[in-house]
Amino acid sequence: MIFKADRISSIVASAAFAALLGCGASVARAGLGDTISPGATGLTVREARPAYTMVEQTDPTSGATVDQYVATGSGQVFAIAWSGPHRPSLNALFSSYFGAYTDALAKSRMHSLHVVHIDTGSVVVDMSGHPGDFRGYAWAPPLVPSGVDISTLIR
Repeated sequence: MIFKADRISSIVASAAFAALLGCGASVARAGLGDTISPGATGLTVREARPAYTMVEQTDPTSGATVDQYVATGSGQVFAIAWSGPHRPSLNALFSSYFGAYTDALAKSRMHSLHVVHIDTGSVVVDMSGHPGDFRGYAWAPPLVPSGVDISTLIR
C-alpha cells in the first residue's frame, strides 16, 4: 500500500514509534526513488520539515546508519546518506538508479579505491572510506523537492 503525501509525517512518526517499542522486525528497505510504506518499522524520525522528513535506520547487515530524505509531496526517497563500519548494499540504497551508477562508474576515471564521485544527471553519488569507516551520500536531482538545498542536507 502506498501512502498519500499528506499522511507522510504521521506514518513515518508511527513507524518510528513502533521501532522504539521494539517492533522493528520489518525494516524499511527504501532506496532512491522508492516510496516508504506505512508498515515500515525500524525507522527513527530525525527531522520533519514542510518539504521533507529525514528518517534514520541502522542497516542490520553492515551496521551502517542510513539517513533517508523523504519528499512530503511524493513520499519518495530523494536522498540517502550513510556511515558505518561497513558499506551497506549499494544496490538496495540506489534502487532503480543502481544501473546508472554502475554504468557511470565503469566509464569514470575519476575514482580511486577510497573515493568515488559520480554525477549522471539523474543520480549523484559521493562516497569514501576504508575498513571500519565508510560514508557516502546519493541523491536524485529530479526528485529533490522545490526549495530544498541539497548541500545543506548532505554533508
